[in-house]
Amino acid sequence: MQILERPPRSSKPKLKRIARTIPISSQLSPPAVRTVFVEASQLGTAEAPDVVVSIHPVVSLESRIEDHYEMIVEENTAAEHVQSMSAEDMLARGFRRGARQIEHGAIVVIDDIGGIISTIDLPSWKSANSAYRIVPCPWPAELDEVRLARIIGELKADAAAWNAETAF
Repeated sequence: MQILERPPRSSKPKLKRIARTIPISSQLSPPAVRTVFVEASQLGTAEAPDVVVSIHPVVSLESRIEDHYEMIVEENTAAEHVQSMSAEDMLARGFRRGARQIEHGAIVVIDDIGGIISTIDLPSWKSANSAYRIVPCPWPAELDEVRLARIIGELKADAAAWNAETAF
């Protein structure tokens, strides 16, 4: 009886995708009325949920056009820091141009971290355990608690759902 040996599996390298974004242009506009950034973040666990809500002033609305680039490389390849490269440099290094996208957000004052930031640039605000809304408030700030109650409730539920949906 002859025993057949299985041919060795090809050793294809594992691949990973490196993605980078280059902002093309940005437009800033002051909001027409007082506007706030309301965020709810799930910081607890499934057993002890803890949703924290924060409200921050919006100083500008932002629209940004961005070009996205990507490159497929072997998994063990170190990713280059290419954030400050031009489109021509990225293409010369082997990146391929992906989609052009328009992002909308707000410039927000966050005293906790001591700065003014763009909601477009913060990946944590795009994460699963956080929900936010940019809300125009054409009323006096003293009425925020009452007038924002429904929105805060919805955002808290969205943030809390993350924990319930992803608990193992």
